[in-house]
Amino acid sequence: MNGNLEPKTSGTGTAVPADGPRTGFLLMVLVIAAAVIGGGIFFWKKSQSSTSPEQTAQLDETPKAVSKHTAKKDPDDMPEPNGTAPPPASVNPNVTARTQAASTTPAVPKPEPSPYTRSLVKALAEIDLKNGPMTPEKAEAWKAALAQLKQQGAAGVPAILEYMEKNTDISFDALGVSKDLGSSSVRMALLESLGSLGSEGIAPSLQVLQTTTDPREIAYLAGSLDAAAPEQYRQEILRAARDTIGMAGENKLPGVDVGALFDTLKKYGGPGAVADLEGLANNYRYYSLIALGTMPDNAGVNSLISMATDPNNPNKSARNPALQMLAQLAPQSPEAQTALLNEIKADSIPYAPWVTIADVLGGGKFYIGNPSTMGGNQPGDKTWHLPGGNQSFYLRPDPNMTPEQVQQNINFINQALAITKNQAAQELLQRSLGQLQGRLGK
Repeated sequence: MNGNLEPKTSGTGTAVPADGPRTGFLLMVLVIAAAVIGGGIFFWKKSQSSTSPEQTAQLDETPKAVSKHTAKKDPDDMPEPNGTAPPPASVNPNVTARTQAASTTPAVPKPEPSPYTRSLVKALAEIDLKNGPMTPEKAEAWKAALAQLKQQGAAGVPAILEYMEKNTDISFDALGVSKDLGSSSVRMALLESLGSLGSEGIAPSLQVLQTTTDPREIAYLAGSLDAAAPEQYRQEILRAARDTIGMAGENKLPGVDVGALFDTLKKYGGPGAVADLEGLANNYRYYSLIALGTMPDNAGVNSLISMATDPNNPNKSARNPALQMLAQLAPQSPEAQTALLNEIKADSIPYAPWVTIADVLGGGKFYIGNPSTMGGNQPGDKTWHLPGGNQSFYLRPDPNMTPEQVQQNINFINQALAITKNQAAQELLQRSLGQLQGRLGK
């Protein structure tokens, strides 16, 4: 008799173990276990196959914050000013992949908008310019609908959120009617309505913040939330800003200008804002460095000095804008002054950045944005648009300089003139000196 006992078969076809009842019992347990496991595998596979391709793509493509970006780099030298920024589209999708990230949270039942509040939002989103231009009557009717929506208080929130979830917008800037209506777009007007609710507007504002990729909306919501609950939602604000800049850096938001978010990082980032801005300098060198140069208490000056003077600094392309921002800080910052004077004495500054350095020392200040969409151009403005990073910024003579500040700039220019041997630099500095003296009536 060998060890491999063949089972016998009963007349009913059921296998009967040759070694008695105990073996038969064990075999029956194994058969039942196998059936249970097989059934579980079958139903698991069936549940997996019921996920639609769209659902699978949504789960696979959930965006994540990134620390390194891949935006196209610009040449080292700043181009000639007066570049033209691309016009905004009249209808823009404002919520993209960040909606997918938010959709992974459990769904909460949403209150149904009332017919009245829904009609008010519909009136705000229907701008009739096909039958003639914007008239005072049309503008007043639009503003009346917005006022009535605000009067509804929290009852208007469901209708506002319903429109926000449609992921579309109408840009009043692009239509040329923002001044008539007092807002830049339908969505911004609705966000202002949420902001007017105080504490009741916090929850819906946070809901929009978690999904929108519109930099202006994030910047507005940051201010609104921080005003309603100081410092309480700064992590959510910074996450929205970082995620959106990261998506733009990966070319997931074509045509979107993230300039407003650099001010958001600077304003709400605390001590960590310097590291954030340094990390973005390679791909957004003017946005990053303008923000570093305008941080409270000159917190960004050491970063600017490193980028301008350290040959081992990894952000090579940031050197020229760093020198220009040091010029903006030098009259008031001893550290910036020393660093820039050392570079001037060493004659290490090329001509191209010298032109802008002289303009800054003559009283100019850098600003992020396009002045044509920020109150209009003013005399003396110089504007730039860099395709890499889609950066728009401008230099404007500071009309608010005090006589003391003007004298500080004069004193610094005289120090620079005393040590530079660069004739072109001397001519540029003399021109700026004359402009400053003109402000003092000398």
